Parts: sequence; C-alpha cells; structure tokens
Amino acid sequence: EEEDDDVLCIPQVFYSGNCKDCRGSFLVMEYLKFGSSRSGQKNLGRAMAKLHLAAASEENGNPENKYGFPVNNTIGGTLQQNSWTSGGNADDWIAF
Repeated sequence: EEEDDDVLCIPQVFYSGNCKDCRGSFLVMEYLKFGSSRSGQKNLGRAMAKLHLAAASEENGNPENKYGFPVNNTIGGTLQQNSWTSGGNADDWIAF
C-alpha cells in the first residue's frame, strides 16, 4: 500500500489517568503498525514544524494569544515549565 505524504496517523486515546500508587500518570493508546517506510517520520517532522510555526491566535485554537500550557509537565525526568507568555509573537515563542 502506498503512503500518502500528506497524512499523519494519530493514535486514538483509549484511556488516561493518574496512578495514585506510583505517583504518576498513564496513557493507553491505539497501536499503530508501521511499515518499513520512513515517510511517517518525515510527515511527523513536517507536522511538528508546522505546529511550532503557527501563531498563537484564536483562529489557531488559542483565544488568549499566548504560548504556554495551564500546567507544568515532565519530559522523562526533566520538569518542563509551561508559564504563559505575554503575547503570541515569535519572540514570545522563543521565550516560552
């Protein structure tokens, strides 16, 4: 089956929650079977670049016109601070 360069497969989220015993969280998602083609990685890279180039605006789903997130999170064991910026221009994205 030929892959479409404009398609990005996003797994369906079945369940997520907090694990009180382990002081963490979990996410159960659909299994995606990838073939030997590397075009999926290319599509993901392009989609991530497009996401990061988008201006913080109401049209793009951000009515506050700010970069950030309502809570902090982690990437592995590293804390990621998600404080809201003052506006939605490129300098604010870099500061975020």
